[in-house]
Amino acid sequence: MIKKILAIILISNLFSAVSFAQCNYGINLGDSYSKIFKDKYGNINTEDSISIYRESADKICASNTFKDVQVEYTFIYGELGSIKLIALNDSNNIVSNELTLMKYAKLNYGDFNTGDNPRAYNYFKVWKENNMVILYKRLLGSQNIWDESIYITNNKYRKKMAGISAVKENVLQGMMKEQ
Repeated sequence: MIKKILAIILISNLFSAVSFAQCNYGINLGDSYSKIFKDKYGNINTEDSISIYRESADKICASNTFKDVQVEYTFIYGELGSIKLIALNDSNNIVSNELTLMKYAKLNYGDFNTGDNPRAYNYFKVWKENNMVILYKRLLGSQNIWDESIYITNNKYRKKMAGISAVKENVLQGMMKEQ
């Protein structure tokens, strides 16, 4: 009887792990804005420094496990610079309390210490492998709403985005001084 219960637990864990492992973003970092994206979002101006598009993750990850999680694609001059999975929490923090993004990060990028109570984890984890940079972040924000996300990029685009942000900040500061 105990063997049957353990087998059922093992099988259900395998099924839940498989459901987390199936996010297909349809594009890789560095790829140009493709026909698939043109069909979904229309044309973009590849001269624009940053273009951002969002979509529900349950469509991309082929699982209703990702309900209330959003995928954000950031294009830099028409090339995919980052992908970000964002928990769409409200005051009840349902998405973060279910540990959906945490489980996905651990399964796909590597385990990390969340202490005795993973729901109380209030920190971040960074993985750097093969030029990839993955940041899992779970921080308690204002009004006790969890700010939780997985940010995926590489060294090239991380540096480009930092440069673009710095330029935009300097331009805004210059405009403020002129007023």
